[in-house]
Amino acid sequence: MTVVPWRQLEQRERLGQVLGGWRSVIPAASVLMAALSARIPVVTPGPIWPDLALALLLAWRLYRPAFTPPWVGLPLGLAVDLIYGQPLGLAAMLWPMLMLLIDEIERRLVWRSYWHDWAFAAIALAVAGFVSWRIATGDAIDRRWVAPPYVAIVATVLCFPAAARLAAWIERRLMVAG
Repeated sequence: MTVVPWRQLEQRERLGQVLGGWRSVIPAASVLMAALSARIPVVTPGPIWPDLALALLLAWRLYRPAFTPPWVGLPLGLAVDLIYGQPLGLAAMLWPMLMLLIDEIERRLVWRSYWHDWAFAAIALAVAGFVSWRIATGDAIDRRWVAPPYVAIVATVLCFPAAARLAAWIERRLMVAG
């Protein structure tokens, strides 16, 4: 492949080069859209809404690691902290750590199946949910009145296959065909 200087390209080719990188934004945009789903006004007796953004991020990272490098967890985590109203830096700390942990596990495993991915995602989602709950509630809140997020963690783990299918559908529809 030869590299042609910018000034020798036609206008159509220049436009193609400038707009050709938009596909790399789709995984991050899908994670942010999943985070915005938590802002849907739903009245519940406790924390039962699954963390779809983290499940989708893990699905992208497990199945298409080239689309989500480990550093993308930091800006997405900061954005999700702002969307969720959590202490700033909570998801920004947890998400890159989970992404680096996925890299380390992939380096050590010779082969893995769907069940390995789901088991790892279940453990990662449970740990992230519990750590987020413990840090977000803090010591100033009486824990008798704040329900632990066990139902939300189970709902998030059960939503992981749907998040993996959603990531595959988004890739097929927008990234390959588009």
